[in-house]
Amino acid sequence: MKHPAQAKYFIKITLPAILISFFFVALAQIVFAQEAPQRSITISPPTIEHTLIPGERAEGVLKVTNGGNTDLTFQANIHDFIVEDKIGTPNLLADETLTEKYSAATWLAVTPNSFTVPAGTTKELSYFLQVPADAAPGGRYAAVVYEPVNILDVEGTGAGVNTQSLSLFYITIDGPITEDAEVVNFSIPGFSEYPPVTVSTEIKNNGPLHIKPSGSIIIRNMFGKEIARHEFTGGNIFPEATLLYENEFFSDSKIRVGRYTAELSTAFGRDLNIPLEATASFIIFPWKIAAGIALLIAILVVTVVLIRNKKTPKNPRPEATPQPTIK
Repeated sequence: MKHPAQAKYFIKITLPAILISFFFVALAQIVFAQEAPQRSITISPPTIEHTLIPGERAEGVLKVTNGGNTDLTFQANIHDFIVEDKIGTPNLLADETLTEKYSAATWLAVTPNSFTVPAGTTKELSYFLQVPADAAPGGRYAAVVYEPVNILDVEGTGAGVNTQSLSLFYITIDGPITEDAEVVNFSIPGFSEYPPVTVSTEIKNNGPLHIKPSGSIIIRNMFGKEIARHEFTGGNIFPEATLLYENEFFSDSKIRVGRYTAELSTAFGRDLNIPLEATASFIIFPWKIAAGIALLIAILVVTVVLIRNKKTPKNPRPEATPQPTIK
C-alpha cells in the first residue's frame, strides 16, 4: 500500500505530467499529419478512343488534377504499350521496342510536355494526333505518361516513391479487317454449399483490333426460369491478348438449393454484331444443413419408437390350466 504522502505526490505531480506528455505527443502527431505532403492525382479522361482514316488528324484536351496539399511538377512522355496479362494492365515499352504493327507513339504529341499543377487545381493539356497517309487498318496504341518530378517520401519505405499516371489512347484505323475472338474459358465451381458464386469468363482477342464485348450473363434455375442477370461490361481487350472477367452472383445471403445454368450472351465488333456465347451448369446444396436435418429426423424417429415400445404393456403369459388326474 502506498504511503499517503506518496499518493498525494502522485496525484499532484506525476499524473499531470503524464497527461501533459500524452497531450503533446497527440498534438505532434496531428501537426505532422497535417504538414506531411499528400499526393492525389486524377487524370481525365483515363482512356481516349479515336476512329480515324489514313491521313486524318485529331486533337483534344487532357486534364491533370492535383488533389494533394503540395504543388507537383510533371513531365509528359509518350510511350507505346501492350497488354500481356489477363487483367488488362498496360505494359509501357521503351522507345523503338514495338513493331509498327501496333505502335502509335510517333503519331501523338502533347503540349505542354512539362508543367506544374498547384495543390487543389487542374491543369489542361492539348494533344494532337496525326495518322500517316499509309497507315494500315487495325488498332494502334500509345500512352501519355505523367511522371512527377517531385519525389515524396513514404513512411516505412526508406526511399522516395515516384508514381506514374497514364492516359491510354486506343486508335482504330478504319478499313477492312477481320475481327475474331473466342471464349477460352467460361466456368463456375461445379458444386457450392452456399452462395455467392463467381462466374469466370476469359475472352481471347485473335484479331488486329481491340474489342470490348458487351452483353449479359444470365442465371436460370432447373426449370429454365431466369432468376439473375448481370450486365457483362469490361475494358478493351488488346489484340492477341486474353482478358479475365469475374461476376459474382447470389450475394444476397439467401439460401439457394438446386441445379442452375449460367449463360453468357455477348457480342463484339465495331457493330457489336459478332456473338460470343457459352454455358456452364452448377449445383448449390447446403449438405451440412441437410445432413443435420436428416440426423435430427432419425433421432426423433428412434425416440418415438422407443417411447411407444415402452408404453405398450406386455401381454402376460396365460397360466397353465391344471390337467385332471385320471386314476
